[in-house]
Amino acid sequence: MARMLSGLLVVGALLWAGAMPLCAWGAKGHRAISLVTERYISPETRYAVEDLLDGESIAQASTWADEIKSERKWDFASPWHYVNLDDGERYATAPKNPAGDVIEAITRLRTVLEDRTQPRQKRAEALRFLIHLVGDIHQPLHVGRRSDRGGNDVKVFWFGRETNIHAVWDSSIIDHWDLSYTELASYLKMPDEAQRKRWQQDDVMTWAEESIAYRAKIYEIGDGRLSYEYGYVHGSFLKQRLVQAGVRLAGLLNAVFGR
Repeated sequence: MARMLSGLLVVGALLWAGAMPLCAWGAKGHRAISLVTERYISPETRYAVEDLLDGESIAQASTWADEIKSERKWDFASPWHYVNLDDGERYATAPKNPAGDVIEAITRLRTVLEDRTQPRQKRAEALRFLIHLVGDIHQPLHVGRRSDRGGNDVKVFWFGRETNIHAVWDSSIIDHWDLSYTELASYLKMPDEAQRKRWQQDDVMTWAEESIAYRAKIYEIGDGRLSYEYGYVHGSFLKQRLVQAGVRLAGLLNAVFGR
């Protein structure tokens, strides 16, 4: 019965999303976010996190939720990486994917992580997913329009290579900077203390609404042939989203494990 239910959820998710490909930020982006997080977690949180991760760092664990997509047994989790909302839709009243979404998953998995009565393996998996999904929701097209599957159906050329606007935001802009993830993290502008506190007080719906608020700018693509100018125009916002994701993940982890 459990296997049948899992299969039905997978089928429902694929029908809902049109088998949407998902790898928000790519490895460099997720690892850079993790290095920001490590700046803002307490020693107690660091110890608890590394214990649950069996000694792995947050950066090492940050790509796990994408890497497991190669195993069919994890197909049920694919919809957790995004949520689709068309312009004018509100999450509270929009139709929900029965297999879950990034807002639902972050909320649910945080509860699992906070529950010390849960099995260690289940809490460790929740932690690995949260490290990744907090990054995902800060990629604006992971809170994308249902009508074009979060930009996957919007074809563009990036420096002459055919791709789509979702992929451009996932990794093409970051990869074009030609930085390692440690270099990228070191170049990001950190918030002052007041801004850090404001960001960490925001809830998951605010994170999603910020992504939605920026979406229209992303679609200003002219003839679809994108290169230096597009990356320059959006670079500051993209970097801010990486920082916000890292700061907010640190706030979440500190709240769960104590300061």
